Amino acid sequence: MPAYRFFLDQHFVLHESYELPSQEAHHIFKVMRCQVGEILEFVNGQGQMACAQLIDAHTIQVNTLLQEPPPPELIVAQALIKPNRLDSILEKGTELGMTQLWLFEAEKSEKSGLSNQQAIRLNHLSIAALKQCGRLDLPKILIVPPLLKWTSLPCTSYYGSLNPQDPWLIDLIQPKQPSLFLVGPEAGLTQAEQSHLNQLGAQAAKLHRYTLRAETAPLVALSLLSQKY
Repeated sequence: MPAYRFFLDQHFVLHESYELPSQEAHHIFKVMRCQVGEILEFVNGQGQMACAQLIDAHTIQVNTLLQEPPPPELIVAQALIKPNRLDSILEKGTELGMTQLWLFEAEKSEKSGLSNQQAIRLNHLSIAALKQCGRLDLPKILIVPPLLKWTSLPCTSYYGSLNPQDPWLIDLIQPKQPSLFLVGPEAGLTQAEQSHLNQLGAQAAKLHRYTLRAETAPLVALSLLSQKY
């Protein structure tokens, strides 16, 4: 990760002071061996990066502030799959510019929701990836209704297809436009779900000549979509 970059869940204001949470304070002073008076980088996942001075073992003061505009929406709608596979999507998706991760129950999903512990773990993984990759905004993780209950789509939307007659995603992407890519569960989307997506205006699209796993497909889609931003 970038040297001396840490996370603080606060809206930063220039020259204001903030208290460090105990976990981050421990990492700064006990693990990284930083000293009072040093200048460190802090991100908040809200598009801000602050260069702040360590005032004491619990407090920082913001010296300079960088604010980035929100990036175009790049949404992954992922049917619920095994937790360890969600970990990979969230961690790598953060690095690839995903702005939102929608989790939903599909007809063939093996899971129907997330435990509180799983939700906390996903948030921690996203924060770690945020600090490592250099981005300033933290993806939102949302639990949305089952696919067949959706009544609209928020932006240009695609879903993965194995039909050789469908176009390639790379040929459909509209530069600098908000996009959503939907991925089914391990067993795939049902015909009813695909028909429903078609009715909502989503476009079936091929990603690769081989069949991709449920946790691989969104990362390939993100890689392609993010190149157009």
